Amino acid sequence: MLVKMRESKGFTLVELMIVVAIIGILAAVAIPYYQRYVTKARFTGLVLPASHMATTNISNYYALQNTMPLIGGQDTLNIYTLDAATRFVTFSKSSNTAFQVTVMTTAKDKNGKQPLLAIGTGKKANVFYMVANTLANDKKTLYWHYRGTLAQELGL
Repeated sequence: MLVKMRESKGFTLVELMIVVAIIGILAAVAIPYYQRYVTKARFTGLVLPASHMATTNISNYYALQNTMPLIGGQDTLNIYTLDAATRFVTFSKSSNTAFQVTVMTTAKDKNGKQPLLAIGTGKKANVFYMVANTLANDKKTLYWHYRGTLAQELGL
């Protein structure tokens, strides 16, 4: 004798486990990308404005004098970074056309948090370089490039 089974409504345990596995895989892929996105956004908001201010001031000097400023040390480089928000960065001269920017990853914001703590791991991971170049046919304009491990890591 045949017994009719009632129509089942809902999901089986296997179907639910498959959905949970798919969500887990998506989360495992998405979370590192999201964390990197947050780190890059903090870097862009806290570090790059100071770097842009320094490059703008040095570029203005170059445009007026047609030569790079003679920067002898940290004290004279401060002239070009006075109006930059330098709570999270320090600048130093690397060569006549390159400047080292060190990100202070342990610096605290006004809320007492360390927003840049996740930036870089390892030797010189919190350092990048601003390098000034001119084109062969345009010696009056400086073109700035970012170099270094941190610059590559963040896609600058």
